[in-house]
Amino acid sequence: MLDELATWGLGEEQLAWRTPTLETLEKPQFSLLRKAGLLTLRGCLLVAVILVIVKIVQMSG
Repeated sequence: MLDELATWGLGEEQLAWRTPTLETLEKPQFSLLRKAGLLTLRGCLLVAVILVIVKIVQMSG
């Protein structure tokens, strides 16, 4: 497998890289735009769940 990865141009350092532990990572900064985006995604998820529940109730009754 290493030979196959080497043909993709990956060096030894890239092949040996590992994800840092959570303790060494900084906490991400939440900007107003990011908060708005996450709130929008939560809203969409909530609407989808409500629509599924409505559809289940319609089909059962």
